[in-house]
Amino acid sequence: MVASTESQRLDDGRWSDKLLPLLGIALVTGGLVLLGWFAYLWFTPGEAPYQYRLIKEGEAKQFPELELEYWPDLTINKYEVRTAGIDKPLAQAYFGRRDKGHSVMLNWSNNTAEALIGLDRKPSELTTLAEVIGKHATPESVILAWWDTSRQIQLLTGRNTLFKTPLYEPLIVPALWQESQKAILNYEQQMVTEKASETEREQFKQFSEALLLPPEEGVKRLRSLVKPGQETLLVVHVTDLYKLDSCTRKSLVLRIRTFR
Repeated sequence: MVASTESQRLDDGRWSDKLLPLLGIALVTGGLVLLGWFAYLWFTPGEAPYQYRLIKEGEAKQFPELELEYWPDLTINKYEVRTAGIDKPLAQAYFGRRDKGHSVMLNWSNNTAEALIGLDRKPSELTTLAEVIGKHATPESVILAWWDTSRQIQLLTGRNTLFKTPLYEPLIVPALWQESQKAILNYEQQMVTEKASETEREQFKQFSEALLLPPEEGVKRLRSLVKPGQETLLVVHVTDLYKLDSCTRKSLVLRIRTFR
């Protein structure tokens, strides 16, 4: 009887010796699985709270509202920006491209009361700017402008711009969608399939900071972004002030002076 009890204790001891390492391995494995799941959730963006819905595609002449009659070779895609639970579109977006080139957003029309992705401006402002640059900027010159305006100028004029890819600085989303910024950025990048280099991002940072400096210092900083002696044109739209304020988180004071 005593021998049987001792044998059972030995057997129980052997099982305990085997069970504890197995439990440890199981816990570690479970921990790694949880860490992997959290990493997946962290690095994998969710779905954007809106979608682009293509409603029309065609030549520039089919979109007279864009005033692109001097650019008949452009292909235009018109999208409605939709979100679940709302019948009417939040906005309309127009993208243009040449042949199989990258799409560039040419116009954004917001139907909401909050700033969203793009800022509204008249199509004639872009076409007039493109005509002036096409006439007066030489092929060797470089245009410094906000990244979205730069892409529009490059598409319409073929002139050299410092910024060529979408930088999404700032990413304009309403307060309700702040937690979805990563998903929104991922979705927007899928629309154009271009990614900016770190060099271009650093150059854009220098550009935006230069706009906040006193004139002489700011011009010097802007000159450092281009080749010595290269003809340079600076283009700033009034909506860039809103973007600049959002990027730098500094309060801007706008002074308007009328010249007669």
